[in-house]
Order: sequence, then C-alpha cells, then structure tokens
Amino acid sequence: KIFSPLMIFNTAFLVDRAREEEFDRVVNELDQKYGKDIKLLYTGPLAPYSFVDFRIALE
Repeated sequence: KIFSPLMIFNTAFLVDRAREEEFDRVVNELDQKYGKDIKLLYTGPLAPYSFVDFRIALE
C-alpha cells in the first residue's frame, strides 16, 4: 500500500535470521549510494504476519 504521493515503493521482506546482518548491510549500502535522491526507511525484525495466510472460521 502506498501511503503518500511521494512514496514510490512499499514492500515486506521475509529475511532469515542468519542473513539479517547481510540484509542490513545491503540496505545501508543502498542508502549510501542513493541517499541524496531517495529516503530509505525500514523496520524490523517484525513478526511475519504479512507472509501468513490463515483464516479463522467461527462455528
């Protein structure tokens, strides 16, 4: 979901805990390379709710 007319990208990544530091490093490298033109924001780790499709049926 795009929350602002200035937002160009909104996504979620499911990152293995063993690769979390690598993911952080890559995001920081992208920020260093493109930080003057775009603003990168990310949070985590978060529970993987957006990767789980589950329904509760009331009976």
